[in-house]
Amino acid sequence: MRSGRENRVGIRPPGVCGAGHDGLNGAVSGDRCMRLDVGDWLDGLEGLAYFVGPSGAVVACGERNLRRFALENGAPELADPSAVIGRNILDFVEGDEVRNAYRGFLDTLLNDKSRAISFLFRCDAPNMRRDLRMGMSVVRSRGETRGVLFHSTTLKTTTRLPVRIFDFKKHRVVASALDDPRAVRMCSFCQKLAGPGLDPSIAENWVDGSRYGGAAAVQAPIQHDVCPPCHHQWVDTLLPRGSGKKLTPRQIDILRQLCQGHSNKIIAYRLGTTENTVKTHLKEIFKRIGARNRAEAVRLAFKTWPDFKET
Repeated sequence: MRSGRENRVGIRPPGVCGAGHDGLNGAVSGDRCMRLDVGDWLDGLEGLAYFVGPSGAVVACGERNLRRFALENGAPELADPSAVIGRNILDFVEGDEVRNAYRGFLDTLLNDKSRAISFLFRCDAPNMRRDLRMGMSVVRSRGETRGVLFHSTTLKTTTRLPVRIFDFKKHRVVASALDDPRAVRMCSFCQKLAGPGLDPSIAENWVDGSRYGGAAAVQAPIQHDVCPPCHHQWVDTLLPRGSGKKLTPRQIDILRQLCQGHSNKIIAYRLGTTENTVKTHLKEIFKRIGARNRAEAVRLAFKTWPDFKET
């Protein structure tokens, strides 16, 4: 999966190579230059590393580290790099709200609104808490944006008594509470949980996962989401305040539902919130994108976010 110029990189160590270096295209002149495969370069980084092209597709990954991580965490289907390379990075992000956040991060980097974004997150196992750091950095060569480097590293692991809600092999993942009203929301940043029927917009409704360690937790479907504190700390804070058309991931999610023709009541039900909250968001959305009504908001949304037509 590493064939072609797209998967090559020319490396110019400081003080070693002269002119002619052409970044990710791998066009290198000067007989003292080294030319390394992108995958080998990514394997030299600690943790998991992916290089994502401007389209969002994974171009290369650190294969040895990916294979080790997949086998150690019971995900053998990901041990083969061909299951990852060529797919959109957002395909591996569960939950509409989480995916919107990552889409916002990518848009920020690829449109030169920021050179790097980093945040803390957790990826727990039943008997282990894992604290990690995600770094995303834009890669440029000769003034052209070539893509984004995703690099996650483990900061700390802590063993504990098993917490059954984190045995992900035994859970069905759902997109929203509409698919299963028994779904438990899990924040993809801090891994706190909000139980079925609770308003996820209220921070106090999110609790530590150990509260869901009983037998019922084994069968509860999981909906990946972002709790209010993490949304404020890692999403609202990291995404730059842009023009009037800049929306938060939650507002984008509501606008996407509106474009599907749903009423405020259905939008509230699908997103696990209240009609009043949806109305408040829509009023702010209309203001930011310059829409006077729902129909105009849909028209402007299709123009600004063409992918809304595909959902």
